[in-house]
Amino acid sequence: MPSQNDYNNVPLLTEIVENNVPVSERIFGDGFQFSPTSFQSFESENVLIKNVHITNCSFDKGNDCIAIKSGRDNDGRSVGIASENIVVENCIMKDGHGGVVIGSKISGGVRNVYVRNCEMNSPNLERVIRIKTNTRRGGTIENIFVKNIRVGQVKEAVLKINTHYSIYYK
Repeated sequence: MPSQNDYNNVPLLTEIVENNVPVSERIFGDGFQFSPTSFQSFESENVLIKNVHITNCSFDKGNDCIAIKSGRDNDGRSVGIASENIVVENCIMKDGHGGVVIGSKISGGVRNVYVRNCEMNSPNLERVIRIKTNTRRGGTIENIFVKNIRVGQVKEAVLKINTHYSIYYK
């Protein structure tokens, strides 16, 4: 079974970023297992996405239901733009690693996140709110507000903060 720890995956990407390989030369294909990105601007200029509002959605995906990120390691720090002003409301989260997850790629920071009036209920939902990072990432997390969450069954925890997440060694 392929794993994130296989050299072709996260360790290789970490090495490429540390060696400042230009993005245009980061070409991957068969044999690599990177998670897909829902939205990614490419060769774009003057694109600004702020004031994100996720409402009245259902998530049942087996991974993080909502994952808030802002870049990994040197890439995230060099861009230095926080993910901010995000509202998640009136949503239903079922199976997954976490209902609303901040990280693990948060080197640019995350701030002003509001999660309210949501339902999180499944024996296969591991955590309701999760913050995951590590000491190599950097980035500041601030102003996270959670209100009126209906929690039924949860496998592990309502809140989990992991500051030693995914540290790969060469």
